[in-house]
Amino acid sequence: MARHPFLIPTALALALSLAACSKGEDRNAQALNALDQALADSEGTITASADVMKAAGGKLIPAPKPVKPAEASEESRTLGGLAAQQASTNAKRKCSAKVDYAMSWAERLPGDMPIYPGGGVTEAAGETGGCALRVVNFKTDAPLQDIMDFYYTRAVRSGFSAEHIVEDKEHMLGGTRDRDDGAYLVIARAAAGGGTDVDLIANNGR
Repeated sequence: MARHPFLIPTALALALSLAACSKGEDRNAQALNALDQALADSEGTITASADVMKAAGGKLIPAPKPVKPAEASEESRTLGGLAAQQASTNAKRKCSAKVDYAMSWAERLPGDMPIYPGGGVTEAAGETGGCALRVVNFKTDAPLQDIMDFYYTRAVRSGFSAEHIVEDKEHMLGGTRDRDDGAYLVIARAAAGGGTDVDLIANNGR
């Protein structure tokens, strides 16, 4: 986040814009999630460490191959589109735009979007009004694909939609959940010297 001064404003624009997706998109997401649940019990799983599988709720489901923004589904929201939508009156809730930086916010992520096991928190921020936004940056020795698979599995098992987009060597996995206006975004990039740098953004924090 220190490397990305635009991240917090983007997160504010993002978190509840995601939650403003239409009912039609949610029906599509439900169908996708049903398919992914079936995959979780099939051969489409990944062997991971016991700690990672415990945090993921079981064996990992492979994340879908990433697409470029121009190739993403019509329903998908790019970061720019999310920011524009947040400015509209259609968003169900608004983030307060007043965020506080403190490492303690990392302990107040929503239970369905935890920090990857063993990840070391670099910076964290949050707010308590509106959407209860949480933004955490962490570093892990795990490769980028493991991060994508972990959060895709968490999303599927928690009832979120999920789309995987790649742009400028950054992988973005994000989606929504209609029942509680939930929204999340994971931005991951290969770290210098190995491992992965991750920005985890979610609403409905504790």
